[in-house]
Amino acid sequence: MKAVASASRNEELLAKQPLRRRGTRTPEFFFARHFDNTRLVKAPDPVRVREMRLFSAAIAVLFSLVMVYGLQHFYAIEGGYRVESEKQAVEQLREENRQLRLSEAQLSQPERIDTMARHLGLTEPAPGRSSTPMRAAKPELRYSRG
Repeated sequence: MKAVASASRNEELLAKQPLRRRGTRTPEFFFARHFDNTRLVKAPDPVRVREMRLFSAAIAVLFSLVMVYGLQHFYAIEGGYRVESEKQAVEQLREENRQLRLSEAQLSQPERIDTMARHLGLTEPAPGRSSTPMRAAKPELRYSRG
């Protein structure tokens, strides 16, 4: 019973709150106002024009400096990437060169060549059947008719 009484009292107090805030309710009306500014003429202000030109020039110079700095910074970063890629390419070529030298050393071993020749059925030439090419010191001796 007490709960019902306090709930009804709260409802009464809640209903009275808007009336206490504003007193009596008054309707609000908004009227549209039309202004005619066509007859107004803006007076020229040479000081303001000069200040705006100076400000615009200063902003343009500042913008140009920032853009030049940004361009240089971009080129520096791009150059760094280019240097790193060249370093990687040089390192890759060095590794490839090392592999080729290793392969060359492995393929030019006399024991390996001898084994492959014997496997193919080749034998050492008999004594007296081998000839070594002559190297002439003078070209006219090489081409002599005889």
